[in-house]
Amino acid sequence: MKRRFTFYFLLILLLLFVSLFLWGMIGPPWIYEYVLKRNYPENLLTQDYLEKIAESTVWKDEQVSIKPEVLHFIQRHKGWLQVLDENGNEIYQYRRPDHLPQHYIPGQLVSYYQFPERTGFLISTWYGKINGRNLTWILGKDRHHANKETVPMNVQAQFASSMFAGWLVITLILAFLIGKFLGSPLLSILTWLQTLSAGSYDEPLDRRGRPISQNRFGIMKRSYRIYREVIEALHKLTRTLKQNEEDRKQLEKTREEWMTGVSHDLKTPLSTIKGYVDVLSSKHYPLSEHEVSEITDILQERIRYMEDLIQDFNLTFRLKNHALPLHKQRVDIANLVQESVLDMANSPRAEKYEFRFSSSPEELYADVDPKWFKRAMDNLIGNAVIHNPPGTLIEVMVQEKKQSYQVVIRDHGKGMDEETQSRLFDRYYRGTDSGRNYSGTGLGMAIAYQLIQAHQGKMDLVSQPSHGTKITMNFPYENTKAPAD
Repeated sequence: MKRRFTFYFLLILLLLFVSLFLWGMIGPPWIYEYVLKRNYPENLLTQDYLEKIAESTVWKDEQVSIKPEVLHFIQRHKGWLQVLDENGNEIYQYRRPDHLPQHYIPGQLVSYYQFPERTGFLISTWYGKINGRNLTWILGKDRHHANKETVPMNVQAQFASSMFAGWLVITLILAFLIGKFLGSPLLSILTWLQTLSAGSYDEPLDRRGRPISQNRFGIMKRSYRIYREVIEALHKLTRTLKQNEEDRKQLEKTREEWMTGVSHDLKTPLSTIKGYVDVLSSKHYPLSEHEVSEITDILQERIRYMEDLIQDFNLTFRLKNHALPLHKQRVDIANLVQESVLDMANSPRAEKYEFRFSSSPEELYADVDPKWFKRAMDNLIGNAVIHNPPGTLIEVMVQEKKQSYQVVIRDHGKGMDEETQSRLFDRYYRGTDSGRNYSGTGLGMAIAYQLIQAHQGKMDLVSQPSHGTKITMNFPYENTKAPAD
């Protein structure tokens, strides 16, 4: 962008200099022709005025007469006039100095014109024909008071002011155009920033309803290209802020849904606990030992659920704020993951599911926190059970790579749509399954994702409806042996 600014700056200077130079070339003759000549036609020694004198000359009865106003002008400018016939003889004169000849031989006028010091006068001549007679007009003025180049002071002042006005107008026009070219995008950028600060996360539109930085073909306008990087950064910022706002609204909606669900989940065990406590404390309902044992089991189950919910609350916020210390140990990752698979396979809720575990190599040692690493695996494998129908095959694989190791959890179940994939690891999100009833906190997958990140792991999700789901986790790895006993 720096080079672009330099280029445009030099181009503007060049345009300004060229414009002023052109005005300096075409301005003077234009000012003379259309301003000075019209306002000051009475310039004594000019060919134009001599032509006017010739046109005002009348030949009648072998005599020459000239309009009085012309003679008055000649007198006012201290000039004199002669009219000669074809033979160079004077046939009319007005205020001719006495020492000037009344007859001119060939070449004499040319000599007087080129060497005014011989006569003491500057002269101009005009040749024309009146009533078939070829006449010569000679107009002269004292060379010590004026010359052919002399222009009255008021004429010079008007000429200078006209030239200055032209330069000023050109400069102002160029300044306006350059300001519009360079400044209009800046004003649009400021407007854009103001709309962003007001919470409107879209590029402002022009009167035709198009983005201000684009033409009718959807291409960035030329005047905006000098700020290309700024415009692109604003587009990126706008998209980011818009996405953040949508995420915030979605999170708020999800949180409300989650709070409704969790409130229901808390209310249900609390109602159960309250009901059974009332039964146990009532003297009107004698209970056998077997019934008391069943009630106790139910109460313990509900209490465990509530404890798990509170622990999940605590854990997810500790992870979010990086307040969970990891006590890493060198452990066999293959064995640790296999424990999670066996625990889930032996769980009553997974008795109708098929599990398959493999590891290559059979032993793979790495530094992890066994408790929290296993918790992440438990959550991920448990999620595959919760959201797939009975009979689903769930495969878990541990694989060694060159500088990392992978844990892959793949199920051959229902799969997920794009919305579920994009929100799977969000806090408070609870996947839906209309065909099954289950309770969950909505924090399990978010906790798993955060625990994987805490172990410097990266997670990749691939899923397609009716084609199952594959979650691949990559962890940094140094190929070392098992710890010594």
